[in-house]
Amino acid sequence: MASHDFEIVRVISECRLIDEESFEHVYWRRDGRPLALGCYIVSWPPGARVGRFNEEAVFHGPYRQRTEALAALGDPAARAADRWAAPPADRPAPSCGGAADRVEDVPREQHPF
Repeated sequence: MASHDFEIVRVISECRLIDEESFEHVYWRRDGRPLALGCYIVSWPPGARVGRFNEEAVFHGPYRQRTEALAALGDPAARAADRWAAPPADRPAPSCGGAADRVEDVPREQHPF
């Protein structure tokens, strides 16, 4: 995981998400409601275990694309810490949440996360 106290993840189904290191996780929320598909900024309160996507995690979003989530942070340092370079000019920018954007539908080498 990155060295900051937030993480940008992509929710891919009712209870699953992909983290910044391309690992798939189960998430759950205190209210029991699933998140809408898309990208989220996840943060944790002081004392919570960072990187666990449980009832302590705070999900901000959804955003259609990872770049939108980064822009919402409004922190140039956070944008510079982004570990993913822009896609090559001959490949469209990745999007989040579309049916064709599910993990099983996108070859690993083309996956934005």
